[in-house]
Amino acid sequence: MYEQALKLRKIMAQKKPPTSFNGNIRVYCVTSGKGGVGKTNLSVNMGLVLQNLGKKVLIIDADLGLANIDVVTGLYPKYNLSHILSIGKSIQDVILEGPMGISIL
Repeated sequence: MYEQALKLRKIMAQKKPPTSFNGNIRVYCVTSGKGGVGKTNLSVNMGLVLQNLGKKVLIIDADLGLANIDVVTGLYPKYNLSHILSIGKSIQDVILEGPMGISIL
């Protein structure tokens, strides 16, 4: 196991970071094994607060079966995350602008 981790560290050390990465990207993951506990509401409200603070926000609802961020934000998406995975839609085709300018996928 140690040998494998060492090899992976060497590979990653040789890779250059993407040129557009500025080191200020934050990723927050809201998850639960149970439905109906407020994950979507928390995610949208946290996104709105961050957007209000001047941050660029993209919320991804990765629930392929029961995604409901569109309901909470009042959006009517033509496509969703499953269309990227199944028919090759681009991310730009699927992202919508939500309340206060947050991006929704």
